[in-house]
Amino acid sequence: MKTEPLIITLTGASASGKSYVIEKIIEVSNEFHNMSVFFNPVPFPKYTTREYRASEIVKRQKNEFVDVISIDEIPLDCDLVYQTYGREYGLKTNDLKIKLNNGESPMVVINDVRAVEELKKCFKGNVLSLFLFRHVPNYEEFKEEANKRGNTSDNELLERYIKATALYRIYIENITIFDRVILNVKDEKDDKYKCTKLQIENILKGIFYSQFSLNKNQSWGPKLFILSGNNASGKDDINLAIQKMGKLQAEVISKYTSRRQEEDDANEMICQFIPNAGLIEKFRLEYEQEYFRVAENYSKILPQFFINDCKLLYKETKETFENFCNMQWDMLRLKSLRSLQKPLSKFWNEQNDNNDFFQKNDMYIDLIKLQEKSQSFNPKNNDELCFIAKHNNLEYIIYENHGKQIKYAFTIDGLSEKMQKDQKHRVLVASFVNIFEYCKEKMGRNNVIPIFLYSQISKENYDKQAKSEIDKLKSQSYDDLKRYSENIVDFDHVIIYAETKIQNESGGQKEELIDQMFRLFRAYNKKEFSHG
Repeated sequence: MKTEPLIITLTGASASGKSYVIEKIIEVSNEFHNMSVFFNPVPFPKYTTREYRASEIVKRQKNEFVDVISIDEIPLDCDLVYQTYGREYGLKTNDLKIKLNNGESPMVVINDVRAVEELKKCFKGNVLSLFLFRHVPNYEEFKEEANKRGNTSDNELLERYIKATALYRIYIENITIFDRVILNVKDEKDDKYKCTKLQIENILKGIFYSQFSLNKNQSWGPKLFILSGNNASGKDDINLAIQKMGKLQAEVISKYTSRRQEEDDANEMICQFIPNAGLIEKFRLEYEQEYFRVAENYSKILPQFFINDCKLLYKETKETFENFCNMQWDMLRLKSLRSLQKPLSKFWNEQNDNNDFFQKNDMYIDLIKLQEKSQSFNPKNNDELCFIAKHNNLEYIIYENHGKQIKYAFTIDGLSEKMQKDQKHRVLVASFVNIFEYCKEKMGRNNVIPIFLYSQISKENYDKQAKSEIDKLKSQSYDDLKRYSENIVDFDHVIIYAETKIQNESGGQKEELIDQMFRLFRAYNKKEFSHG
């Protein structure tokens, strides 16, 4: 089979593995050739006004490929010019056309989003844009890697570090531009599944066998976003953000589950067992009594010791000393009231395996009985057991997860009509590709957007934080990288949950996680959304 040539752009921070990915693309193409699938990727250099690095000089001496051509001035016939790290880079689109006409697929490293976008417009449907992610750079590691390259001054090193770190932010702000994300997050020697190579292989197969299109003319309007990721991937944070901040843009789809409610469950989980209402009421009465007692204490005349303390803090301002004392007292009152343990917090702190802490949920559907009258639905992966059954004239899809000890179910019957009426996106947390396929068959393929959530939190750290047997069951399937690599064509986007070194403010990484989801909402709201 002869494949159509295409342009492959690679965008990623220094040390994200761009050279390694190019090497693996060539390796995969050679394996394809042995199977009579003919695809000819070739590295394509850029012109640049920066000097060659020491490592590049060594490569040139060995007649090895270097991805830049160092010159004093970018040639006038370069019609795609951009600037990064304070240096200019240039490409001749005509040279790219010549490569394509010769049946070659040029691979070019471009760390400028505008340039990637311009290429996708110029070669519509013929550009595969890849974003490479390894980790947000650590300065010491970055410095060590840069020193290996040679010819890097301290100023240039700092510029490159800031740019490399900012590339994660650039990805967040331009998440829809990239066709696929290569998660090159494991060293080859430690990766028994060769996940980076597997991702490349499956992306190319997906293109060759029309499993997804590079002509990205996405239909606009409300979409069903399906979030797939392990328990530490940030999906709960996204769900909570949607329910708090995204009420006008999206709603989270409710799911039934055979397990009991956990503390970090968002409102969409309809669990078989929920906190005992009588116990919650008891804790509520205790909270109200304590609240009243504390408030009563602060309604009395200010004690002399407090007035004496205020004298040490008071400075001559427009505020009188009396007003200053009252303000300080009021602040102390509010702080004391806020420190009181609320009923639900007290429940989760004190709950144990005693059945008295939980009761049956009247809203729950018996999933065991529902599954007994179901039919299997496993069109893409026989290992992911899914079942379909009717209940009260609604069709439910049932699946088992976490060692098949927990069942889940949801319905999307009538969802398309609701979405068209309220013009809101819907979000569903589900990891099985069979579920993606079910939703696409029910709602239309262009209306379902599967998203993979990748987190840099280590399994060891997650295991330490596991509070219950349910959490421990979830952690058994923690490493999703293999699953992502095998099913990469099924994921339209990747949301990355990483600790940003350049942003030191507390909670910054969580804000960036949520920002990616909300940017996807906005992108699919636009009629003009198209990077194909």
